Amino acid sequence: MERVKTAKTKMEKETEYGKKGQVHVRNKKNGKEARVTLQLNIAGVSNPRLSRYGSTEEIAKKRLAEAILLTYIEVQKNYQLANRQVFSPECQAELEKFDEYMDCIKKNQLQLNQKSKQKEYKIGKESIYAFVQKMLKQKKRQSEKKGTRKKKKLSPKTVTFYKGVADAQVIPIFGEMNAITITQEEIEDKLETLDCSTKYLKDIKLVLKMSFDVVIKEKLRKDNPAEKIEIYNDKKSLGIEIEHLEQDRQEVWLDIFEKDKRQASYLYETILLTGARPEEGCGFKWTSMDYENDIVHIHNAYKDWEIYDDNMEKIGHKRGDGELKTPESYRDIPMHPRLKRLLLMIKAERMEEYKKLGKVWDENDYIFLNEKGNPFVPQDLTRKMPYFIKKYNLEHLTVYGLRHSFATLCSTFGMPPEVLHVIMGHSDFETTRRYYIHITGERKKNEMIKLYIKQNGEETLKQLINESDMYFGKIKLLKIQDIRPEERLAG
Repeated sequence: MERVKTAKTKMEKETEYGKKGQVHVRNKKNGKEARVTLQLNIAGVSNPRLSRYGSTEEIAKKRLAEAILLTYIEVQKNYQLANRQVFSPECQAELEKFDEYMDCIKKNQLQLNQKSKQKEYKIGKESIYAFVQKMLKQKKRQSEKKGTRKKKKLSPKTVTFYKGVADAQVIPIFGEMNAITITQEEIEDKLETLDCSTKYLKDIKLVLKMSFDVVIKEKLRKDNPAEKIEIYNDKKSLGIEIEHLEQDRQEVWLDIFEKDKRQASYLYETILLTGARPEEGCGFKWTSMDYENDIVHIHNAYKDWEIYDDNMEKIGHKRGDGELKTPESYRDIPMHPRLKRLLLMIKAERMEEYKKLGKVWDENDYIFLNEKGNPFVPQDLTRKMPYFIKKYNLEHLTVYGLRHSFATLCSTFGMPPEVLHVIMGHSDFETTRRYYIHITGERKKNEMIKLYIKQNGEETLKQLINESDMYFGKIKLLKIQDIRPEERLAG
């Protein structure tokens, strides 16, 4: 007998979807989906249903909480509900049980309080806040200049970076202080109280220095109190190395990138085989590749940057091509044979796909595209990397670690530093030496063996090795069962 479908009652629907404002999590693909139906406190307006996906329940809930808050702000703005509750009382009661949403509200309120506090600084014309704002506006105008001289051009992404450091640390800590009378010692005392990384302290110093440059330009003081402050690199002094993959691990990662077959993985592989910066890899187009001469042209970057109005208030985001970090970043490098094979494979498959769909091929298209057919931005790669590592049980590595690994391999195989400096696109050799030339374990071992031979002679060294092997063999024969085996990485 054919089953008769009946319309669901309001109670049945409420049982299926839950109460308004109640969050539900379900399995979806390889992760979790958090969803909710909201009930607005406005007659005649449909109730929004929101859902957000994440690799874990925690991530899905956090994304849903952010979406609910954005909905709240948007509705409040569009319907001018400054003095009215946006959600119905029943819905609001359920949302108050959603911890991630309440955390979002607290965070948003802190940001609003910070902005309110920042406005108070505007009263003092001699405050550091006032000159930070002037500096940011100058940098914004500099980024908008249209000219041919790359040295004078400032990336909008750099302006966003300066604004972020200013808002997060410089203004809350130094904003109320007098920019004309403050001393170097006072700044150093403040910096000493901060629990920040060395890099972050250097960023704060940079923003302060540029702000004091404005004070000097206006002839309100003659010296720059931030200029001579020294920030010591604790990590370097402790001998902690910047992360990178040794040669054997690079081969494992390359194989997994190709096994994975996703566009982001192919882009990771390209960065590892070229040493490109993430934004340079995102900006690769088919025209960037010269297959006849085996050359990769690094002349473009694809970025996401924030847009500000004349008062340095954020009004949105923009994605698009941008200039490279420095004039020296524009470079041509040899194409690795493995990369050539990968790119030609991607190109052949995509041309075949375009032919089936009747799409016109364009050599100016981007090579690496996300699920929506748009180019990646560096933030996408940073977000995806931890999931990729977890999926294939790999060691921790950042996207920039791929670039470091490329430089390390070049150095290990004897590439002269002055050549590596050009291939990496650095403006000064010191950067290459300090951050990108790592001495691998194998290289250290080989150099120490040379020292042992000079110290003891080759025959003595062989004897020591043979005796060590004998003792090692005895230990293996003991077959100790209580030793817990180490967890092995992929490969």
